[in-house]
Amino acid sequence: MKTPKAAAVILTFNEEVNIANSVASASKFFETVYVLDSLSSDNTVPVAKDAGAKIFEKSFEDYASQRNYALEKLKDDYDWVFFLDADEEIDDELGENIAQTTSAMPAKPVAYEMRRINHFLGAPLNYTVGPDYQTRLLGRFETLEYFSKVHERLNLEKDQIQKISGAIIHKDVSNMHYLMNKTNKQSDLEVEQRKLYSLPHSVFRLLNVPIRTFLSHYVMKRGFLDGYRGFLYSYHKGVYRAVIISKQIEKLLQNNLQK
Repeated sequence: MKTPKAAAVILTFNEEVNIANSVASASKFFETVYVLDSLSSDNTVPVAKDAGAKIFEKSFEDYASQRNYALEKLKDDYDWVFFLDADEEIDDELGENIAQTTSAMPAKPVAYEMRRINHFLGAPLNYTVGPDYQTRLLGRFETLEYFSKVHERLNLEKDQIQKISGAIIHKDVSNMHYLMNKTNKQSDLEVEQRKLYSLPHSVFRLLNVPIRTFLSHYVMKRGFLDGYRGFLYSYHKGVYRAVIISKQIEKLLQNNLQK
């Protein structure tokens, strides 16, 4: 009887600071760890190689495309694949449950989601983010596919995704500079896929959506219980929404000039 094969895949772009820890964490539970790099300009690839990862590269289009590329590359050689981001690690409970799950051959395409604990500026956010579940473990994945340019999702209904206990530890950012660079990159992708409203409506949204977003995290989810980190994270989420809407307004103004 064939022994199931499982691999971990880590998506990277300029992650030389984080990648060694991520590879080390995945290597505890997976015999093979791949890094799919988006043509980094720093030392991400050599650091990942030194940590024991196998490397393949693809220029970045969007997050769904990167994950789908990895699935296509690995579908003939592996029965299970687990996705981890470069600023994430696997806790022991999750790792042990993954090892147990992947020791059996999947009878059909299957996906598992697990809890993610988000750290921000050196400590976990217990309230600000709220329940955060990520679908990362896939079995018999040849028919599975991610879609959406950012905050990508699988082509499965929610009730088709099973839960596995344990957690991904998400050490979200090392500093505010990193966070702002990530905001700029992700907001570009959001603008590409989001609906454009009229110019007056967009200006109205710019005045209220960021405030509502801040209040949602800081008040409704009780981010204030996370202290200054909760305030900063909530405030940045409002800024993120403001950046997206501002870029949409810029696009609308450019479209008007071209008419």
